[in-house]
Formats: sequence, C-alpha cells, structure tokens
Amino acid sequence: MPEICDPILALDGTAQRGATQTANGKRTFLKWAQDYIVLPTVRVPDHWDQRLRPGQPSLGSGAVITTRGLDSAIRGVLVGTKRPDLVIIDDPETRDSARSGVQTDLRARTIEANLAGLGGPGKRLARVMLTTTMSSYSLSATYIDRARKPSWKGRRMQFIVAWPDRKDLSDRYIEARQTNQNTGDDTARGANRFYLDHRAEMDAGAVTGNPSRYITDPAPDGTPLENSSLQHAYNIIADRGLEHFRTEYQNDPPAEVDAQQLYLTTYHIRANCRTGHERGVVPDDTIALTCGADVNLNGLHVVTIAWSDAAAGSIIDFSFVPFATEGRPAAACEKIVLDGLQTWWDGIRTHPWGQMDDREGTGWVPDLTLIDSGWKDKQWGTEPVYILAAQAGFRGILPCKGRSPWQQRNASQTVVPLPECNLSYANGIWLADLDADAWKLKVHHGFLQPFGTVGSLALFTPPRDEAGREKWQRHQNYAGHILSEEWQKQPNGTYRWVPEGSRPGHLRSQKANHYLDATAYAIAARTIWGLWTIRPKQGPPTKPARKPPSQSRDRETPSGSPWIQTR
Repeated sequence: MPEICDPILALDGTAQRGATQTANGKRTFLKWAQDYIVLPTVRVPDHWDQRLRPGQPSLGSGAVITTRGLDSAIRGVLVGTKRPDLVIIDDPETRDSARSGVQTDLRARTIEANLAGLGGPGKRLARVMLTTTMSSYSLSATYIDRARKPSWKGRRMQFIVAWPDRKDLSDRYIEARQTNQNTGDDTARGANRFYLDHRAEMDAGAVTGNPSRYITDPAPDGTPLENSSLQHAYNIIADRGLEHFRTEYQNDPPAEVDAQQLYLTTYHIRANCRTGHERGVVPDDTIALTCGADVNLNGLHVVTIAWSDAAAGSIIDFSFVPFATEGRPAAACEKIVLDGLQTWWDGIRTHPWGQMDDREGTGWVPDLTLIDSGWKDKQWGTEPVYILAAQAGFRGILPCKGRSPWQQRNASQTVVPLPECNLSYANGIWLADLDADAWKLKVHHGFLQPFGTVGSLALFTPPRDEAGREKWQRHQNYAGHILSEEWQKQPNGTYRWVPEGSRPGHLRSQKANHYLDATAYAIAARTIWGLWTIRPKQGPPTKPARKPPSQSRDRETPSGSPWIQTR
C-alpha cells in the first residue's frame, strides 16, 4: 500500500512534517499524534486502482487509527468528527483475570456496554476480537462459544486441526527428544532421525492449520531443525508440556482443577441460577426456612432461603429494609436502629411467607434468623441486635459475627462448636461466631452447582414488564454484591476474601457486599438449625443440652428453649 506507507516513511521520524506534506501537489493531511494516526490522503493517478476514478482519494485516505486500554476512558471516542467504524480487541484478558470470575464479568460488561456504543446512534459498528483461551472459564471461552455469544460468530483456531492416527509414535518421538536433550543433544538430532524414518506413519491422519509453520534454520549438523508443522507441534509439547500446547496453540485449555479458584459471573447468577418460582413462593419440598441479615446505619439487607432435605437452597426473597436515619449522625441513631429492627422482626412473625388467604398456620415463619452484630457506633451502649435477640429470648433469632481468620473452640458449658461456627454464651447473650471465609465460599460454590444438588443456590424468577420482558435489574444488583469480593491468594500463601480488583492483602473497598454477607448468614443458619450438607461424625456436645437434628421444624437452642415458638 504505497499510498499509505510512502508518505509515512517520508516523515523520517519527524511527525511535525505531516502538517506540510504534499503528494502530487496536494496536501496529505497526515497526522501522527501520541494516541492516534490520521492516514494520508493521496489522489489516485491514472490506471492505479480500477475501482476509483483518477483524482479520487485512495481507499485508506483520511482513515483514523487510535488505541485505548480496555480499562481506560472508552466511551464517546471521537477524533475530529469521526466515530469508530471498526473496533479490534486484542487479548482483552491476562492470566490472572482469566481465572477471576469478577474480572471476567467486568471485562465483558466493558465490551458489551462501552465498546458496542462507540459507533453512535443508528450506526453499525464492527467488532473483532483476537484472543487466546487461557481458561475454560475465561472471557475468551465465553465469546468463542456460539451458544452463549451467537452474534460474535466465534471461531476456535487450532494448530492441529486433526490429530494423527498413531499416537504411540508421537509419544515415542517426544520421549526420544527429551532423552536427547538430557544427554547433551540440545537440538535432538536422534529424535529428528526417528521422525524422518517414520514420517509417513506419524503424519497419517494429521491436519495442521498452517503447514508452513515450522523452523527451517539449520542444526549444527546442517540438517533442518524441523521438517514439518506437525514436528514443530511435537517439539512444543515435548519442551513445554501438553497443557501449554492445548492452551496457547489449540485454544482448548484443560478443565480447571484448582479448587481454590472460583469462576462465577453476575450473568450466570441472574440468568442461569433460577428456581422456577416467583418471588415469595415457598417450594413444596421445603423443610426449613432461614434468614440472614446484614445491618448498617441506613438499614438492613435481608436474604431469605427455603431449604429442601438435600440442602438445596431456593432464595425466595432478598430486600433492603431502610431505617429512618437519613441525615442524622450515627451517634444519635441507636434508638432508631433498634426500632427499625423491632419493626422488621415483628413483620417477619406476623406475615409468614407463602401464607394463603391470611389463614393462620398456612405460611412459613423463618426457622432461624442470623443478624450481623459486627457493627455499631462507638458512642452507643449495647448493640441493638443483642437487645432485639434478648427481647425475643433467642427464639428464632441469633446475633452473629463473621471473623477472618477464625478458630474452632473447644466445647464447654458456654461454647457449642459446630461446623465453621462457635455458639458462645456470655453476659446473657448467645452469639454465633462464624468462619467468614468458609461461609462466603459456600455462597459462591452454591451458585456454581446445578440447582437441586446438595448445597446449591438459585434465585426466584424476576418479574416481567407489560411487554413480557424480565425486569432483572434487582437480580443484577444482588449478583454484584455476591461478586464484590474474591477468594484471593495472599503473599504468605494463604487465601482470603478481598474486594474486587484489589491487590493481595488489600481489604478496603467501596463495593457493596451486604447481600454476600446476608446470604452467607442464611446458609450458616441452616447448619445451626440442623441441616448439614455433610453430617459430622459426631453431633454437637450435650452441654449445653441440644437435641439431635430431626425432621421436626421446632428445634431447640443450646439453652434448651425452642428456636421458634411452637405454632
């Protein structure tokens, strides 16, 4: 393309020359700026391009090329009066982001929300993505899958399109190459001779995407280092491993086996994790109903879950209950917060879930509710959650507190150890001391399981508008809370929950995580109530006295009184 390349070469590294540059007596208007290039405008001479009349600008004249990072200011990109016609997305993820559900979801939102609108109103925009599928849960895997992204027309380009028939010979070649290199033959001439001797058999049935892709440089003995693209593939496998070859050259990474990594997106939670029931409907197979509530100055985030006997959780509602604290200093809101908690708790007991025709005994009152007691203003007296639970006699309600790190305590007259929980009694208050890491992991794992299996979680179906479209915005907000933190490796080799996008060990974030905490508390309440996904070998200690789990809905607290009043 001399009409583009020659004017650029004529700048000779001095971008300022573009302002006065001419071609055939006409200005080229070439501009080479820091973050964009305006290609030269060159008039077509006679018989140069039969598609254009002499004197017309060449096809690339005035085209603008600009670059942006995926996390930079992308919306409204404009150079002069021109908006993009084509967006080329090159490797939009890193190895770390490919293993993070939160970062994968964030990048997908940027591509669909920010990049898709660059063409402007009523304009078509072409988008092309060049990427390597580094993880089966990565952004690339999503966009290459036509079932999930049909409009993108994904194609998986592979080095080996069809594998050879004789796998035994390729295995012998790989072994011979590694043996040669271990004994000082760095270019593996012995393995090369084996390939040449058996080439017809080793190549049989094989098809490579680019037959010319191999190294033809000479080895020390004068023979070519490689003789075919298939041999080049074998060498990569021998030197770097099959997993690397599958990931980097086949776009077919092996299934993830690292149990410490979670791959979850807000789209998966709101779109795929469905119970099939509308909001507030208690499924017929429910044997327990639990609540988790996270408290702050403004109100209460509440999640209510109905459990089957297989410990599959149907989230029948999540909601925010506001307190009348707006515009007031926290120090003056102690009574207001307590009144808000009492009003909410009275409503739970007087308006059961799934009640039919207001008939008593037909609805479900939560069997156990855990309320976060980890927050209060320093000028307050007793934590309002403690007062509320004490007023209820700890019947159906327990204060809780999540800790990280957490330690299991030994059984005593005032401590009942349970899975990932210590029930402790002090100063007339029962408290559920929770392993925050473990219960948050159960939230993420629950949404990753097929609904109906042990420990799985799913949401009620969103309502629809008059046109029949789902109004899933609240579900998206809930899912954002769930993915506000990541299970991330720390510098000391341990794992810990940290906010989305933070560096290891950095815990401060403005991301709301209240529904994540409330969902974790509701799952913990299920275990305390007596429904385990895996039953412990030994039940809770007999002191304080506690009946073993049964199918009865009326369970007892560690002090011997029922969690809920007998109905």
